[in-house]
Amino acid sequence: MAFVSGAPLGVAPRPATAGLVAARRAAAVVTPARARRSALMMSSAPPTPSSSSSSSSSSSSAAAAAESSSSSSSSSSSAPVRSYEGAPPGKVVLNEIQLAEQKKALNQLGDRWEAERKEVERTEKRIFGWVPGAERLNGRLAMFFFVTGLLTELWTGDTIPEQVELLARTLGFI
Repeated sequence: MAFVSGAPLGVAPRPATAGLVAARRAAAVVTPARARRSALMMSSAPPTPSSSSSSSSSSSSAAAAAESSSSSSSSSSSAPVRSYEGAPPGKVVLNEIQLAEQKKALNQLGDRWEAERKEVERTEKRIFGWVPGAERLNGRLAMFFFVTGLLTELWTGDTIPEQVELLARTLGFI
């Protein structure tokens, strides 16, 4: 790997510290969701007493920053800033009837999943019939005896059909 000015070929050299800060600021794009969150945080923040001029100027500058971020985001997309009434998002208040309905639905879902799990376990335990376990056993036995037939052909020179004929004669079928 060749290095030019401390960086490998094909990799841009690291910008100076001031350039890095500017690149990070340029990369911090204000999305509509981020603007809504900041506006909601500013609107839901408790009012601070403005006893000194510095605190009022800092709160006005924060409000101006929130407005500028929401105005810059609204220029790129027309998503309005929403205010919530009642319970905050993510904290749903349910009455007893709704809780009972949810509990009943979850119990039904749990019962169905348990029945499916038991059916799969029962099917996995079976070794006869059209079940995956029987097919797996059949495939393994077929592979074993096919390899055994090939090795027998290699050692004795009898082909697999000749081996089957010899087995049939030995057992008295022919």
